[in-house]
Formats: sequence, structure tokens, C-alpha cells
Amino acid sequence: MDAESSPLPATIKDTALRHKEILIAVNALGAAFGFYYYIPQLSVVPAHLWLLVADSPIATLSFAAALGLTLTGSSSRLLSSIAFVANLKYGLWTAAVLLMFSGGFLSYTSTPMYLFLLLSHLGMAAQAFLLDEASGFSRNGLIAGAAFYSVNDVADYTSLLGAPLHTLLPGQEAVAGPYTHTAAHGPAAAAAVVCTLIPVALLAVRIKE
Repeated sequence: MDAESSPLPATIKDTALRHKEILIAVNALGAAFGFYYYIPQLSVVPAHLWLLVADSPIATLSFAAALGLTLTGSSSRLLSSIAFVANLKYGLWTAAVLLMFSGGFLSYTSTPMYLFLLLSHLGMAAQAFLLDEASGFSRNGLIAGAAFYSVNDVADYTSLLGAPLHTLLPGQEAVAGPYTHTAAHGPAAAAAVVCTLIPVALLAVRIKE
């Protein structure tokens, strides 16, 4: 499989694109659930930083918006590019962290919820590849996606904005003030950087303009 090919089987890709409305609705519902899931963390973070906190719901919302535009006969390669980076990044990162620290997550998350989070985020990573055929990508989108999610990594794993803003990891609580770092912080940060580079590199070879 070359760098520009899709990892999705043609039958799955074609079926998904024939039922865009269902996929858009699922992502919209997923975004709503995601924002609900983040309420404890968002409640202790200033509103102007929320865009850097609710990573997965913003990713699925961007996917729903990008795919939704194609239903109107138009598209935005800028939005599709950003959605590609967002969904592949946080689909892969969340799955990786859930697997690396499964014991910690399962200590306070039920098994059904844990499996739902794992499988739904793998689905996020997979659906990113639908955007190539649906609308295509652009160099400006590549630059925007790479820049925003690089800044997001810095905000998530350093104290540049006052406290790390990453998704709460096992052993952390959403409380006012700096989060207590856990053993998961370093590996999660390394995974985030890798999971930013992967979609940016894949996006670069998919740009046709």
C-alpha cells in the first residue's frame, strides 16, 4: 500500500460515503457526548481555552461539518484538512493512551465505557480517510492543522498557559490550579507528538494541488 492509498477497504469506504447523513449524525451525537464527558475539566478551565481542551468532540464536530458541506454540493479543503489531522491524531492518541494505561482507566471507568471509548476513537482515526475522496485537502489546511495541533501539544503538556490542558489521565482530577502530574504524563506527551506527526505527514502526500 503506497502512502497515498487509503487503509479503508473500498466496500467500507463506499458504503460510508453513500450514507453520509448517518455518519454526520453519529459524529454530531459523539461531539455532544464528548462535550458532556469534558464538563468536569471544562468547569475549571477558562472559557477562552476550551478549544484546546475538548479535543475529541471538536475533532468529530469538524468532521461532521466538513462532510456536511459536501451534502450541499460544496466543500472546504481547509476544513477537511484540519478535520483529517484532528480525527487521526486524537483517534490514535486516545486509543494508545487507553491501551497503555488500561489499568488506571479501568480503576474508575466501567469496562463497557472503556471499550466504547477505545472503539469509538479507533473509528475516528479510520473515518479521517473518508475526507480525501469526499472533498480533498489543501496546503493551507496542512499548515493550519499542523500549526494548531502543534500549539495544542505545547498547551497540553507544558505550563505555558498556566497548567497542562491535556485530557485528564489516570490519577488526575479536574481541580482548580495546576494538575498533579502522574507517571502517564510523559508517555502521553510523547504519544501526542507522534500522533501529530503521523496525520501531518499523511496529509502532505495526499495534497493534489
